[in-house]
Amino acid sequence: GESTAQVHGILDVLRPVSTSVVYRSTLDCTQGAIGQLWQQLGAGTSKLGMPTTCEISYAAGSDKYGDGYPAGVYQNFEHGRIYWDSAHRARAVYGAMANKWASLGRLKGLGIPLQSEKDGLKRGGAAQVFQGGQIHWSSASQAHVTKGAIQSYWASQGWENGWLGYPTSDEISVKGGVYQTFQGGTVWWSGKTRTHAVRGGILAKYSKLGSQASVLGFPVKDEKDGLKRGGAAQVFQGGQIHWSSASQAHVTKGAIQSYWASQGWENGWLGYPTSDEISVKGGVYQTFQGGTVWWSSRTGVHGVRGGILARYARQGYQKGRLGFPAGEERTTSFGAEQRFQKGTIRWYR
Repeated sequence: GESTAQVHGILDVLRPVSTSVVYRSTLDCTQGAIGQLWQQLGAGTSKLGMPTTCEISYAAGSDKYGDGYPAGVYQNFEHGRIYWDSAHRARAVYGAMANKWASLGRLKGLGIPLQSEKDGLKRGGAAQVFQGGQIHWSSASQAHVTKGAIQSYWASQGWENGWLGYPTSDEISVKGGVYQTFQGGTVWWSGKTRTHAVRGGILAKYSKLGSQASVLGFPVKDEKDGLKRGGAAQVFQGGQIHWSSASQAHVTKGAIQSYWASQGWENGWLGYPTSDEISVKGGVYQTFQGGTVWWSSRTGVHGVRGGILARYARQGYQKGRLGFPAGEERTTSFGAEQRFQKGTIRWYR
């Protein structure tokens, strides 16, 4: 009527059992610190299942990041392993964590486990700390590794409880940096720009353009929320993306962006951009909620709006007889007027 623990005994809770003894079964050699942890987890009914080997020694070594780990022992079970070394308590690796860790090379990949799995996270998830990083798992996201700067950023946003949720990929290397996808967005890192996340409508636009491989490059700031009419903006190496529910997400850059900034950004008469830059013969233009901005090397950058813009449209814009705008709208006694390369449009009240 004795339990397995009473029959075989916990010989030593501080050290693993000696490997010099010959045992009749794997149950007989499941003792010491490893045996104690197995019993605490539920023994044969635990997620580890039954032991399949006695303890196996491993030599000191280094993980893939060059961090050393001490010599120790481990024991195989049906669904995982328990590790022990003189610097750490016994800790178990099993299930999805064990499979992911194994796929990365175990000790030679992420190094030794530093803790047993932590269950009961958001939406039934779990996490485990290893020498070279952490593995997080949930049924929706599966098991993925976080480490380094991206892990630190994720932690600052509340881990899986924050807006990013669980990771949905491992780190992915790209020219100049790395990125990692999460349920709520994507986090990029580069040596020049450090770590920043992109999400929502701005992420959709950034991805469509080619992300860090596009003219925008890496993000250099996090998204800025709370702009006019619930809008948002984010700065990248090569420009900015602005989003609002009415205008959606669009890129501004270069001379047109500088002009827009001089007019008060989205708070000025132009409002939010409603297109990206559009290339035309001799220059570019971009539409905004309150008007359109043109640029050419000969005329510089100028905005056109209201009645003058409507008249300019009937003339064929820059392709028509007037060419590009050559000055800003000017208030007159009769209304307003604006110069173009080949003429002037007057608007009367």
